[in-house]
Amino acid sequence: MKNNMKGRKKEEKLKVIIVYKKRKNLTKHFMSITEHDVDSVLNKFRKKLLLPENYEIVELGIGKSLISTWQDKYEIKNITPMP
Repeated sequence: MKNNMKGRKKEEKLKVIIVYKKRKNLTKHFMSITEHDVDSVLNKFRKKLLLPENYEIVELGIGKSLISTWQDKYEIKNITPMP
């Protein structure tokens, strides 16, 4: 993009943060970040699901500030990006 071009600047997409457990009985939590909207994460009728059906979503939110908050709360070390 040229510096002298007029118009709106390209907006940054909001990040959707998901904290989930792979099984109900597990105490370990996992975190993923995606640029898909919240509805597509929760939609069970999609052809290709973002999370498998047997995963339990613990927290779901929008914004980068939630990353550090939930990392401390659930003791998460690694964050996995979603496609």
